[in-house]
Amino acid sequence: MKNNRGNSLAEFAVTMALMATLATTAAPAFSRIGEGAKAKQTKRNLETIAGAARTWYNRQVEVVGMGTFPSQAHREDDVGDIIDTNDNRRIEKSDIELSTFIPVWADTVFLHQFDNDTISSPYQNGKYHFGVLGGSGTGDNIVSPIFVVVDTENAIDFNFYFKP
Repeated sequence: MKNNRGNSLAEFAVTMALMATLATTAAPAFSRIGEGAKAKQTKRNLETIAGAARTWYNRQVEVVGMGTFPSQAHREDDVGDIIDTNDNRRIEKSDIELSTFIPVWADTVFLHQFDNDTISSPYQNGKYHFGVLGGSGTGDNIVSPIFVVVDTENAIDFNFYFKP
């Protein structure tokens, strides 16, 4: 007499259905984990780019005596078109929406701060762009420029600004 100890087709079908249900419910959770990691990475990259701009600015103060950011010939020059709607020298979400930025790596001299190695956005359509709201004044009434960097994937949520 032959003893057959395998699984039936019905047991196999139930197992596959359970696995499919688990995979379907787990996929969104894994997607959220991936999106969270991308968001953290782009925020770190924005801080890195802003840190390089800070170094640039401080170096200009030491060498030239006047702090400027990349692509600025003079402290009062704007780079891109940043709209400070409240004229409060703080960059807010509404300001980001109305502003126009230029690619970070368009300034090849600034690119040297990164050893000519661009930092890429973790998002498929993301790119890093920046703008500078020019400063003004002289003597004790100096107003420093503001450096703003955004990820074009979602500039409203992924932006960072530095004001010396």
